[in-house]
Amino acid sequence: HQQRLRVEAAQTLLRTTNLRGREIAARVGFCDEYYLSKVFRRTTGMTPSEYRRRRETPEAGGERGGEGNGGRISDKK
Repeated sequence: HQQRLRVEAAQTLLRTTNLRGREIAARVGFCDEYYLSKVFRRTTGMTPSEYRRRRETPEAGGERGGEGNGGRISDKK
């Protein structure tokens, strides 16, 4: 389904960039960030912001820190 593919593309951008919601919505083909958020939540069970926060926290086990790594680099000694 088209929306599922768009949500998957949005997940990738949320993991790997610091783009704002409206920029992500435009890049993946949603009319605005509000509709992206609605479809994203219906598809994944969380908002794009929640998804990004979970991906950034070390305890969430995110495979990539991307540009917003939740400060993990400074934790290394």
